[in-house]
Amino acid sequence: ITMGANQPKLKIKNTPLDYFITGITLIALLLTFILPALNFDILPNDIPTHFNGKGEPDNYSSKQSIWLLPFISLLMTAGLFWLRNKPYLFNYPTTVNDTNATHIYRVSKTMVGFITVFIVISFLYITSQSIAMALDKSQGLGNWFLPVFIGGLLLILICSLSQMNKAYKA
Repeated sequence: ITMGANQPKLKIKNTPLDYFITGITLIALLLTFILPALNFDILPNDIPTHFNGKGEPDNYSSKQSIWLLPFISLLMTAGLFWLRNKPYLFNYPTTVNDTNATHIYRVSKTMVGFITVFIVISFLYITSQSIAMALDKSQGLGNWFLPVFIGGLLLILICSLSQMNKAYKA
Protein backbone atom coordinates (compact mmCIF):
# COMPACT_ATOMS: atom_id res chain seq x y z
CA ILE A 1 0.00 0.00 0.00
CA THR A 2 1.39 3.37 -0.99
CA MET A 3 0.51 6.68 0.56
CA GLY A 4 0.53 10.30 -0.57
CA ALA A 5 4.09 11.42 0.21
CA ASN A 6 5.75 9.95 -2.89
CA GLN A 7 2.75 10.00 -5.22
CA PRO A 8 2.44 12.51 -8.05
CA LYS A 9 0.27 15.51 -7.13
CA LEU A 10 -2.00 15.90 -10.14
CA LYS A 11 -5.18 17.92 -10.49
CA ILE A 12 -7.85 15.72 -12.07
CA LYS A 13 -10.48 17.65 -14.00
CA ASN A 14 -14.16 16.95 -13.48
CA THR A 15 -15.99 14.89 -16.06
CA PRO A 16 -19.70 15.11 -16.92
CA LEU A 17 -20.19 12.11 -14.59
CA ASP A 18 -18.52 14.03 -11.74
CA TYR A 19 -20.85 16.97 -12.31
CA PHE A 20 -23.87 14.65 -12.44
CA ILE A 21 -22.88 12.88 -9.20
CA THR A 22 -22.29 16.25 -7.53
CA GLY A 23 -25.69 17.51 -8.67
CA ILE A 24 -27.54 14.45 -7.36
CA THR A 25 -25.61 14.68 -4.08
CA LEU A 26 -26.50 18.35 -3.61
CA ILE A 27 -30.18 17.75 -4.42
CA ALA A 28 -30.35 14.85 -1.94
CA LEU A 29 -28.51 16.94 0.66
CA LEU A 30 -30.96 19.80 0.20
CA LEU A 31 -33.89 17.40 0.58
CA THR A 32 -32.46 16.11 3.89
CA PHE A 33 -33.00 19.65 5.19
CA ILE A 34 -36.28 20.37 3.41
CA LEU A 35 -38.12 17.26 4.69
CA PRO A 36 -37.59 18.03 8.39
CA ALA A 37 -38.36 21.72 7.81
CA LEU A 38 -41.68 20.90 6.13
CA ASN A 39 -42.71 18.37 8.78
CA PHE A 40 -41.17 19.71 11.99
CA ASP A 41 -44.32 21.37 13.34
CA ILE A 42 -46.43 18.22 12.96
CA LEU A 43 -43.87 15.80 14.43
CA PRO A 44 -44.64 14.36 17.86
CA ASN A 45 -42.25 15.21 20.71
CA ASP A 46 -40.49 11.83 20.43
CA ILE A 47 -39.34 10.42 17.12
CA PRO A 48 -37.37 7.27 16.15
CA THR A 49 -33.65 8.04 16.03
CA HIS A 50 -31.94 4.66 15.96
CA PHE A 51 -32.71 1.40 14.18
CA ASN A 52 -31.67 -2.20 14.72
CA GLY A 53 -30.32 -4.51 12.03
CA LYS A 54 -33.85 -5.36 10.92
CA GLY A 55 -34.60 -1.67 10.28
CA GLU A 56 -36.93 -1.40 13.28
CA PRO A 57 -36.73 1.64 15.56
CA ASP A 58 -35.05 0.80 18.86
CA ASN A 59 -34.46 4.27 20.30
CA TYR A 60 -36.45 7.51 20.39
CA SER A 61 -35.36 11.09 21.05
CA SER A 62 -36.85 14.57 20.96
CA LYS A 63 -38.05 15.84 17.61
CA GLN A 64 -35.12 18.30 17.47
CA SER A 65 -32.91 15.29 16.78
CA ILE A 66 -34.45 15.09 13.29
CA TRP A 67 -31.77 17.65 12.33
CA LEU A 68 -28.87 15.38 13.30
CA LEU A 69 -28.62 13.38 10.05
CA PRO A 70 -28.98 16.43 7.78
CA PHE A 71 -26.11 18.17 9.57
CA ILE A 72 -23.98 15.00 9.62
CA SER A 73 -24.69 14.71 5.88
CA LEU A 74 -23.62 18.30 5.32
CA LEU A 75 -20.33 17.90 7.20
CA MET A 76 -19.59 14.53 5.61
CA THR A 77 -20.36 15.85 2.12
CA ALA A 78 -18.11 18.88 2.61
CA GLY A 79 -15.27 16.67 3.83
CA LEU A 80 -15.66 14.13 1.03
CA PHE A 81 -15.95 16.85 -1.64
CA TRP A 82 -12.66 18.30 -0.37
CA LEU A 83 -11.02 14.85 -0.22
CA ARG A 84 -12.29 13.90 -3.67
CA ASN A 85 -10.11 16.61 -5.16
CA LYS A 86 -6.97 15.37 -3.42
CA PRO A 87 -6.61 11.77 -4.61
CA TYR A 88 -2.84 11.88 -4.05
CA LEU A 89 -3.58 11.73 -0.30
CA PHE A 90 -5.23 8.30 -0.55
CA ASN A 91 -3.70 4.93 0.22
CA TYR A 92 -3.69 2.63 -2.81
CA PRO A 93 -3.27 -1.13 -3.18
CA THR A 94 -0.70 -0.48 -5.90
CA THR A 95 2.24 1.77 -6.61
CA VAL A 96 1.15 5.10 -8.06
CA ASN A 97 3.59 6.62 -10.52
CA ASP A 98 3.63 9.12 -13.37
CA THR A 99 2.40 6.46 -15.79
CA ASN A 100 -0.72 5.31 -13.94
CA ALA A 101 -1.50 8.26 -11.64
CA THR A 102 -4.03 9.96 -13.93
CA HIS A 103 -6.10 6.79 -14.34
CA ILE A 104 -5.93 5.77 -10.68
CA TYR A 105 -6.78 9.28 -9.47
CA ARG A 106 -9.69 9.49 -11.93
CA VAL A 107 -11.10 6.19 -10.62
CA SER A 108 -10.57 7.34 -7.01
CA LYS A 109 -12.32 10.64 -7.62
CA THR A 110 -15.31 8.86 -9.14
CA MET A 111 -15.34 6.29 -6.32
CA VAL A 112 -15.47 8.98 -3.63
CA GLY A 113 -18.25 10.73 -5.57
CA PHE A 114 -20.33 7.54 -5.73
CA ILE A 115 -19.73 6.81 -2.04
CA THR A 116 -20.79 10.35 -1.14
CA VAL A 117 -24.01 10.29 -3.15
CA PHE A 118 -24.84 6.79 -1.90
CA ILE A 119 -24.45 7.80 1.76
CA VAL A 120 -26.33 11.09 1.36
CA ILE A 121 -29.25 9.30 -0.35
CA SER A 122 -29.20 6.69 2.43
CA PHE A 123 -29.31 9.43 5.07
CA LEU A 124 -32.17 11.08 3.16
CA TYR A 125 -34.05 7.78 3.23
CA ILE A 126 -33.44 7.33 6.98
CA THR A 127 -34.58 10.91 7.64
CA SER A 128 -37.73 10.45 5.56
CA GLN A 129 -38.53 7.14 7.26
CA SER A 130 -37.96 8.64 10.72
CA ILE A 131 -40.52 11.30 9.85
CA ALA A 132 -42.93 8.75 8.37
CA MET A 133 -42.63 6.47 11.43
CA ALA A 134 -43.14 9.39 13.80
CA LEU A 135 -46.35 10.20 11.89
CA ASP A 136 -47.45 6.52 11.90
CA LYS A 137 -47.07 6.20 8.14
CA SER A 138 -44.30 3.57 8.21
CA GLN A 139 -43.13 0.68 10.39
CA GLY A 140 -39.36 0.97 9.90
CA LEU A 141 -36.54 1.14 7.40
CA GLY A 142 -37.22 -2.38 6.18
CA ASN A 143 -35.07 -5.44 6.78
CA TRP A 144 -33.52 -4.92 3.33
CA PHE A 145 -31.94 -1.54 4.20
CA LEU A 146 -28.79 -2.66 6.02
CA PRO A 147 -27.82 -5.39 3.50
CA VAL A 148 -28.43 -3.01 0.58
CA PHE A 149 -26.43 -0.24 2.28
CA ILE A 150 -23.44 -2.46 3.04
CA GLY A 151 -23.71 -4.24 -0.32
CA GLY A 152 -23.88 -0.94 -2.21
CA LEU A 153 -20.76 0.42 -0.51
CA LEU A 154 -18.90 -2.83 -1.12
CA LEU A 155 -19.95 -2.86 -4.78
CA ILE A 156 -18.63 0.69 -5.27
CA LEU A 157 -15.36 -0.24 -3.58
CA ILE A 158 -14.87 -3.52 -5.47
CA CYS A 159 -15.66 -1.98 -8.87
CA SER A 160 -13.29 0.91 -8.19
CA LEU A 161 -10.45 -1.30 -6.97
CA SER A 162 -10.93 -3.49 -10.03
CA GLN A 163 -10.59 -0.45 -12.30
CA MET A 164 -7.45 0.65 -10.43
CA ASN A 165 -5.98 -2.81 -10.73
CA LYS A 166 -6.45 -2.74 -14.51
CA ALA A 167 -4.21 0.35 -14.63
CA TYR A 168 -1.55 -1.47 -12.62
CA LYS A 169 -1.55 -4.51 -14.92
CA ALA A 170 -1.53 -2.43 -18.10
